[in-house]
Amino acid sequence: FNCGEEAAAKKEFHRSPVYSLGFCGEQPRLWVNRLGESTSEYAWPSGEFVTQLPLAGGMMSCFACAGDDPVTTVVRDFKGNLIIARGEQICTTIRGHSARESIENIDVTEDGNTVFAAVPGGVLLQWTWNGSEFELVTESTPGHLNCIAASPDGRYLLMGRESCRVTIWNVENRQAELDFHPHQDRLAVTKWSPDGRQFATAGEDGNVRLWDRVSGKMLWQARSDDVPSCPLAF
Repeated sequence: FNCGEEAAAKKEFHRSPVYSLGFCGEQPRLWVNRLGESTSEYAWPSGEFVTQLPLAGGMMSCFACAGDDPVTTVVRDFKGNLIIARGEQICTTIRGHSARESIENIDVTEDGNTVFAAVPGGVLLQWTWNGSEFELVTESTPGHLNCIAASPDGRYLLMGRESCRVTIWNVENRQAELDFHPHQDRLAVTKWSPDGRQFATAGEDGNVRLWDRVSGKMLWQARSDDVPSCPLAF
């Protein structure tokens, strides 16, 4: 950050522990989440403060952002509260009142126009930008969703279910195109390849596997006997 004085920089950027960081946009913005505070956006590389999203639950649990001019940002805190912002404007706020009603997993398409969120009990929430606001559509899904991931083109949604199954869901016709059992234990995370032709799954059985989107054929796998698999990145 190009801050004027060293003391001012320390006061501004180190007043509390940083929980996570993320970049987004063609003109990169840096998102900073501090423990017990909020999520803040800064211009990069100047470090100029842009905006801040308050977190009622005190600390961010999930974060996703995508799109350009403006950027769509989705933040979920540890109490299940959800904030959807487009640029500097907060468009939607949902409060989690109980474990069943709380938002668990979130993702946003690369163009920033569609936001997905999973709710306990097998409910998928989808917000689509109509030019002036995000419209909500609620969809019932077969069982609890452990993880979700939107494809790069926004046409498909990967849904990892508690039953150890993964479903590729067609966003347009709202139908499952592929449904199979990739792991012997609970799915921890799913991730699309940048071109959307493959996707990876990581299970709590310690296996990481790469799959073909159309055929569902396994292309590659790796095994860790020590710890369950966690976040993936291409």
